[in-house]
Amino acid sequence: MGKDVVVIGASAGGVKALQHLVESFAPDLQASIFIVLHSSQDAPCLLGQILDRAGPLPAACAEDREPIKPGRIYVALPGEHLVLEQDEIRLWRGPRENLHRPSINTLFRSAADAYGPRVMAAVLTGMLDDGTAGLWWVRQKGGTTLVQNPTDAEYPEMPLSAMRHLTVDHCVDLSEMGDLISRLARVAVPKTQPLANGICMQSEESILVTCPECSGPLREVRMDTIREYRCLVGHAYSAKFLLAAHDQAQERALWAAAAILEEAQTLARRMSDGLSAAARARIEEDAAEKLRTAVEIHRIIGRLRRFRFQDDVPEPDSRDPNRNVETGDVE
Repeated sequence: MGKDVVVIGASAGGVKALQHLVESFAPDLQASIFIVLHSSQDAPCLLGQILDRAGPLPAACAEDREPIKPGRIYVALPGEHLVLEQDEIRLWRGPRENLHRPSINTLFRSAADAYGPRVMAAVLTGMLDDGTAGLWWVRQKGGTTLVQNPTDAEYPEMPLSAMRHLTVDHCVDLSEMGDLISRLARVAVPKTQPLANGICMQSEESILVTCPECSGPLREVRMDTIREYRCLVGHAYSAKFLLAAHDQAQERALWAAAAILEEAQTLARRMSDGLSAAARARIEEDAAEKLRTAVEIHRIIGRLRRFRFQDDVPEPDSRDPNRNVETGDVE
């Protein structure tokens, strides 16, 4: 049995990169390919059709409990984690990881747990660092790790993050990756294989920070030089995504405060009719102060936006107060 399970993650610039990659696959490639591309959870699933036209292998959006077959490309649906089990696919609307669902780390981790050394995992173009922790899991379970050469990637941050935190097996240009995957798919792997040398098992430590999505306590999970932050619900973040998520939470709180102040000054002025001149003056002064404070909050938000991690991070979801705390879903 060869390395016949290929998992691929991409983000910014990913559509074009994936088109180039799949068009280079051999028509007789005896491997199953699974792809996660960061996208809005409300976006239509068009990537399957795009990749089906781009290369020789049939490609389509994955379906829940779909049997896994060789020589096919399965694409994650927007808003659903793509999870691999033995011989079948599961789609899971679970907690977001790194503010994304589907998440690259979720796919990679499930593939490593289910198929071990049979897995090849590739990180392509993208911003921030989703996929780095997933590659760590693949490597720990004896799988093979690949990254797109950062100098070849439209957005090099994701490949660079992977190379910064672990020793990847192959770093190649996109034009070479299809042939490399075809060759590795023919490499026989043993039925069992020990953990890769030099990998430190993870440790966990509670920290005094709450999850920006559900306000639950976070714990820090350490995997060699990689650090992830997870809450009891299951939301997970790298350090960069955690900072970005807290920036979003701050912005939501500031917008809420500004809205309350603006409403309060409007209401106060409407309620001043019929009052004495002195009372109206006090209300007008108070309303004006509330409006000045709201305007200053708007300025603060503008300043914060200039410094926040914006790349590859979904916009804040105004429905967050209605989040299902058991699943992390926003209904």
